[in-house]
Amino acid sequence: MKPNLLQVGQNTGRVERHWIGGCKRDLEVYRIPLEHLYFNIENGRYADRMICLRHENPGVFIDPRDDKWKEKIEEMLAGEHKDTARDSAAFRKLIEDIEARDQLRPGVVLRDGGVLDGNRRLAALRRLWKGSKNTERFRVFDAVILPDETTDEDRWRIEAGLQLGMNERWDYSPVNELLKIRQGFRMYGEMIKERRLPAKESPVRLVARAIYGKTEADVEEMDSRLRLMDEYLEFIDHPEAYDRIGESSEDFKEATRIVRAAENRQSEPKFVAKLKAVLFYQIESDLMNNWELRGIYHALGGDPRKKGPKSKRTNLEALEEFLGNYPDPRQIREDLKARHSPMPFPVATPSGKATRGKAAGPKSRAAATPPPKAPRVDRNRAEAATEVFKRRMEMAGKQHSVRKLAERILADLKTLEAELSKPANRKSLSPDERAVLLETFDHIVAAIPACKKHLKN
Repeated sequence: MKPNLLQVGQNTGRVERHWIGGCKRDLEVYRIPLEHLYFNIENGRYADRMICLRHENPGVFIDPRDDKWKEKIEEMLAGEHKDTARDSAAFRKLIEDIEARDQLRPGVVLRDGGVLDGNRRLAALRRLWKGSKNTERFRVFDAVILPDETTDEDRWRIEAGLQLGMNERWDYSPVNELLKIRQGFRMYGEMIKERRLPAKESPVRLVARAIYGKTEADVEEMDSRLRLMDEYLEFIDHPEAYDRIGESSEDFKEATRIVRAAENRQSEPKFVAKLKAVLFYQIESDLMNNWELRGIYHALGGDPRKKGPKSKRTNLEALEEFLGNYPDPRQIREDLKARHSPMPFPVATPSGKATRGKAAGPKSRAAATPPPKAPRVDRNRAEAATEVFKRRMEMAGKQHSVRKLAERILADLKTLEAELSKPANRKSLSPDERAVLLETFDHIVAAIPACKKHLKN
């Protein structure tokens, strides 16, 4: 039987104002015993944690009310999971702050005990409760309890309005912010379809209106960015594994601009498919940051449908040469899929040597595991092509004298000669790398007569 939080909690006499049912409501703050609460991370600022948990436990029903899953979720919020380690420092600071000053800001709780706002504070209090000799001090969580008439839209507004507002952005990861936007689009779309809202309204307008500091253009871009992330995750055979995006959200923001510009220029579908695959490889391999990716946007000539001055660095020849250094999208996909495929873990064999598989011996997985396939994309060639493209776009954006350009090339050649003079460097070169260097030198030699000819004319 679910507890009545209004009965098990203690009224503090404080109130917090929220928007419920189309009007402002002052809701009383209660002190609620921790054992009656559970982490509600299905949506909101920690949605990617629940997605990660489901991927790690396929086919298992995850009940956040169960003590086992409470512990698992607490570990993720504390930064003790391999994919959330970046949160550990912030969590420690929160622990120290609550221990020194108690919980200052109340959370928001559903009638069934699910925490809508304040999951990380709940995790910190649970840690302090378990680790403190004075168990009563940290045994309660201050929160308002949403009334029964709270709608799905009210809940979404509370999450989006509180947690995506300017004061709370630090605690909302980029991917979860995008997921919250998508949830709003779908919710308002259903409400318009069911005629609970006027047909003249649009999900984009309603979401932008609900979130402080966001324009319609902002939320449209965010939705497009999440759709490109979905394409990437499908590309690597890990749909909805948003935890794999990591810190690459800004890269995908730039990639979205590039793809939209290519489509608005009515580029061939084959070209757009190749462009997307190469962008995915660049982001995955961290060969370009988001500022450097902007060079691809400029090489396209920018977006013809976007207002304002057009790019002065259009260089389709450089872009096509850059893309030509990569195989077709299917091979790029196989390369990226291989990077994300799970590898058997090492185990000890009778000889004491490590192998891979679940158990040692002739029937272990190690015996059946095929050797890893060679990468479909030549990493060295991709790196070299990236550097050449960045250099060409850098030159296109500046006025360089011919003399300075020649001096820069000479300096690079002298540096290359010095590196090749070292036996260790030559020995480390693979046959493919030697072939690329020889081909490069042939191009340089072939270009010299043409340069001399231009000088004489």
